[in-house]
Amino acid sequence: MNTPPVSPPTASLVWAVYDLSLPGRWDCLAKDDAELTALGAVLIVSGKKPKQAHVFLDGVEAEEQWLAQDRWRNTLETLRTELASAVDGEIFLRAARRAVWLAARAQGGTAPSLIYGAGLAESLVAWLAGRLLTIPFVISIDDDTRWTSKLVTQLKAEARAVRETSLTAALSSTSA
Repeated sequence: MNTPPVSPPTASLVWAVYDLSLPGRWDCLAKDDAELTALGAVLIVSGKKPKQAHVFLDGVEAEEQWLAQDRWRNTLETLRTELASAVDGEIFLRAARRAVWLAARAQGGTAPSLIYGAGLAESLVAWLAGRLLTIPFVISIDDDTRWTSKLVTQLKAEARAVRETSLTAALSSTSA
């Protein structure tokens, strides 16, 4: 059975997550910005506040949401236990806080139909937020990762798509 092609997501339905404190992310954001803007994506940045009018994921707000959302926090803490040493605890908990912030933001307004993680760190956030909101996510894999291959394989398996080259192609992919 052939699956009909899926149109690229429309305005505000794609949330793209970038951690600007990571090496190379400013360049990645600059490269992706026009394509994401054309798709009507909401760019959510953390780490460093850009001059552009992107949504800034503030660490203090993320911590407040983490403490306020017991159910989501418990869900992610259970997942962290299941993952054991697949990812460093500090990295996981930072991503978990950001995922809870994204989920709370989605519940308070227009929820995305897709979350895109610009690199592996952001893909962890997209994966966790996708689990909380039960929405698909697209990942982009960096060459430089200290995570276990098991976790990377799990992310790839659960992602709607893995960005290889074209961002638009990955965001409109129908692959499971």
